[in-house]
Amino acid sequence: MVVATVALFSLVAWLIYGRPFPVWTVIRNALLLDASINGAFWSLQMEVWGSLLVIFCFLAERRLGLWIVWALAVGLGASSFLRFALSGAYQNGMYYTFLAGYLVAATPRPALKLPPAVAWIVLAVALVAFYWAHHRGPVVKQWLLLLTTISSALIVLVFSTRGFRNVLQQPALAWLGTISYSFYAVHGLGVDMAQSAAGWLTPVRLPHAAVVAALFSVTALASVLITIPMHYLVERNGLALGAWLKRILGLMRQPRAAVTSVARS
Repeated sequence: MVVATVALFSLVAWLIYGRPFPVWTVIRNALLLDASINGAFWSLQMEVWGSLLVIFCFLAERRLGLWIVWALAVGLGASSFLRFALSGAYQNGMYYTFLAGYLVAATPRPALKLPPAVAWIVLAVALVAFYWAHHRGPVVKQWLLLLTTISSALIVLVFSTRGFRNVLQQPALAWLGTISYSFYAVHGLGVDMAQSAAGWLTPVRLPHAAVVAALFSVTALASVLITIPMHYLVERNGLALGAWLKRILGLMRQPRAAVTSVARS
């Protein structure tokens, strides 16, 4: 998916904007060593390291218990306010957010039986806190990131309870969730199209609210139209290929006759 997205962005830059990227830049972006072609992939770069952190915590928890994950989460959260996190790349202070999700997933199921009234109150407070933090400014550092992390964890926690777990299973919402990764990967092209459309709307002198609504619509519609073929032609086939490779690698540990039989089928 990363390779296909980088290739798409590079093709658009070359054919539409007349700004071809150097080959080495394309290769570095395809390997996630750089995110200069699709800026949204900075978060995917971070997720690679965050995934390794989660794997480490899983192995440590099996030996030492869940307290080690709590200790790492608190320690990394506190370190996000220190000078090294504030003076360097802001990603340095974001790794504890992965452990917040880990802790929600590791919460025992009996502890998730919140009374409906309490669940609604927690959800309402978490949603207000989440959007208030966004209203206050960039939510990628310090207190705003901490507030966003806590509120996000509470939202996930509430939707994990018995009374809420089926709310997001509605067909339309489930479909949006299915294509969400492809949307994340290509939404930058929708933003670029909206920026181009802004130049066309300037001479029209529409009300500010109408311009904002029009540009938002262009961004969403263009992104979805690109997302659908990317999901069905690239992402789903990539997942199928990954499942096939996993099955083949698993069979390689079995007797040769079984591998030959499956390969023929």
